[in-house]
Amino acid sequence: MKIFIFLLLLILPFLIHSSLLAQDTPEQFYRMATGYLNAREYEQAVYYYTECLKGYPNLSLVHERRGTAYMLMKKYDEALSDYTEAIRINISNAMAYLGRGTVYMLQGYYDDAISDFNLAVQYDMYNIHSYLNRAETYIKMKEYSPALSDLNHAAQINPNHPDVYKLRGLVRFFQTEYDLALKDFDLSLNLNNLNYETFMYRGDLLYIMRKYEDALVDFNRAIELNGYYAELYVKRGYTYSALTKYQEAMNDFNTAIQLDHNYKSNLFQIMDEIKKKQQ
Repeated sequence: MKIFIFLLLLILPFLIHSSLLAQDTPEQFYRMATGYLNAREYEQAVYYYTECLKGYPNLSLVHERRGTAYMLMKKYDEALSDYTEAIRINISNAMAYLGRGTVYMLQGYYDDAISDFNLAVQYDMYNIHSYLNRAETYIKMKEYSPALSDLNHAAQINPNHPDVYKLRGLVRFFQTEYDLALKDFDLSLNLNNLNYETFMYRGDLLYIMRKYEDALVDFNRAIELNGYYAELYVKRGYTYSALTKYQEAMNDFNTAIQLDHNYKSNLFQIMDEIKKKQQ
């Protein structure tokens, strides 16, 4: 027993040293960073991806992943820098094109976004997100035909992806194909009933169709899912007003203004009209 303890004490420093070395390898930093990225702890992810890059500065994948962490932190300049470096190292990195294109889309540089999404599709034609993001960019550009083409292709890749039908419903809404749009929004919500945007879009559609009670149900659900988005209260306020529920409308408009003061001037006229109706 004494011999065993002696040997254990003798080798213990080497075991500890080996363990510390294993924890400090770039591979371990990468695994830790990816864990933090998946856990939405983006600052920690950036830190450990940076540590990994100290050992392997020319890994395209790590630059791409750190770029994604920066993008999710809304640090777009840093994200663009990392995505561009990932592409410089590996010109066929489809995910880097997808990420950089997404940043361009978020910044409103739609032509640049489309160019990057085209390259993302070129290097990986089976990634559904390249088609979805390109379609979303086309929608923002009001180019509905190519958007619809991308969404139909995305449906072939994965017919059970809710965003396919959410975005396709939006295209059909803008094209005034209301019945088809309603079917798509219903499909999307059957696949995912926790997306506030889909409830909001369907509520918009039902409001345009003058189905105010149904629109109200959707806006209520959207607010349950995201109660900090001022525009939802504006939309529900207009719906209450259409239903002559003026006090509820005023409450919603005031809530919207509290959440976003920019709505104060935009809502002045409708709120003044409601006050006159309440007198």
